[in-house]
Amino acid sequence: MKSPNPDNKTSTRIRDVFTIIRKKGEVDDLEKRISRLRDQISFHVILSIVPVLSSRVQSLQDDQDTSMAAILFRLDGLHRNAARQNVAPLVDQTSLNRMMDDLREIATRSDKLEKTREERSILQSLQFEQMRSREDAVKKSHETTIEWIWATNFLEWMETGNGIFWIAGKPGSGKSTISGTAMEKSMKGLLQTLLFSIFSQCPALVHVACASKLRASAHGVISPWTQDELKDVFRLLRSQQSISVRYLLLVDGLDEFGGQQRNLLEFLETLATCANIKICVSSRAETPFIQQYGDGAYNFYMQNFTRDDIRHYVTEKLRSNGDFERLCGKKDRSDVLISKILSAAEGVWLWVYLVIQSILDGITNDDSYHDLQYRIEELPHDLEEYFQKMLSSLDSRYKKFTARALLVTLETESLISYQSSYHILEIGFLEDEIQDPDYALAFDAELAPAESYYNLCERANRRIATCCKGFLETSHNDGNDHADRIEDDPLHKTICPFNTVQLVHRTAADFLKSKEKIEQLQGCAGHGFDSLLAIAKSAFAEQLGP
Repeated sequence: MKSPNPDNKTSTRIRDVFTIIRKKGEVDDLEKRISRLRDQISFHVILSIVPVLSSRVQSLQDDQDTSMAAILFRLDGLHRNAARQNVAPLVDQTSLNRMMDDLREIATRSDKLEKTREERSILQSLQFEQMRSREDAVKKSHETTIEWIWATNFLEWMETGNGIFWIAGKPGSGKSTISGTAMEKSMKGLLQTLLFSIFSQCPALVHVACASKLRASAHGVISPWTQDELKDVFRLLRSQQSISVRYLLLVDGLDEFGGQQRNLLEFLETLATCANIKICVSSRAETPFIQQYGDGAYNFYMQNFTRDDIRHYVTEKLRSNGDFERLCGKKDRSDVLISKILSAAEGVWLWVYLVIQSILDGITNDDSYHDLQYRIEELPHDLEEYFQKMLSSLDSRYKKFTARALLVTLETESLISYQSSYHILEIGFLEDEIQDPDYALAFDAELAPAESYYNLCERANRRIATCCKGFLETSHNDGNDHADRIEDDPLHKTICPFNTVQLVHRTAADFLKSKEKIEQLQGCAGHGFDSLLAIAKSAFAEQLGP
């Protein structure tokens, strides 16, 4: 090996030194230039930030009009001030500081608006079509009912208890009136519904529990949730300590859960172990729930407490009708009818509702007192027997329409991407389909005056009342997407085309969904009737409407 040449090494170092000396002058010049430009750069940066922030704020204006007006006013002032400045290194430091303070305030407001946008995007991503359907379908309780709940240990559980409170009852006994929160019939749907309720009450929790979901979103669009993601959010909610919050979760219809009931019960039990979470659930008194909650300290059976409420409801509904008092003649005879209803009801509100409707029909038909007694006695106490009686007594002239109306209403409950109730306007189109199966293709909206749509709805409403009574009912849907189309419509009187048609109760759906009943309905509906195709036709015709 050759040893390194010391002369070469020395000459290299000398060249490096001269290079540094030569470059030093250039560095000094650069430092001076940088110093001169520093102030100008700062000012230009500010000017460049202003329009960027203005654009960002403008994009959020629809959500926060009031805040946006103040921000845009401030931005306009900044632009005017900037125009008056001499863009040169002579800018006043005080002005720069003031402008920086203004920009910081704007940035703070913008960040606040961005958080609001994120909260809304998460809520929208959790919401689904059927979320409100059960809540809308639950009949409003009589204003004086359910006061008895405070005589149970429910209040004790609320104040000092822990774990899960179970409300059990017969079908139609009014469990949903108490628990009331809608749940979609899957674990994922339940998780989304609960989280939607929580974040609606406390939006700040979105940033604590959904930070990773927000980071992963593309251009503010939240990707569909997976079940594991939803469970992770609940884990974060249980462990978070940055926001002091207590949860009361009301979950209705555990027996309607379409997945594995054991997984559902385990999930709820895990949630309930958290000290700041209380859960009230309701279900029919079926074996899995009796085993899970029956021996616990906190539960009750609805039918054991509702007799007084039912008495009050029946008395008010009947005695407020002058014709009822006239038919009965004497108070003791009206008392006999009311007592018969109370004895037969056995705590089942749905049966009470149905028998009251039957009595009111009898009063309209000018029935005698003994006819009213017979109406109470002939109405089966068992709900399934009642529905069988109603199905067997369908008017032969309207069987085809009734069968089709029931089939399409049942079909909508199974369509995940569709509403869980049918518009009354669409029910009206079913009669058109009976006359002409291709009515939707030949439909000409320009030749159909708006008045005809409301006439169609009025007729459909009467058809439901006479042909489908006991199975279907109509209700106003406050949350429908068509409200803006009818709000100021002079033709909109009592029947709205977008009012919904739904089954009176889950027990009616359970009865009709059996294989035997479906085949019976399909036979009555006529050869070749397809409920899915009927839904598509009526939806198409509806979109062509006023």
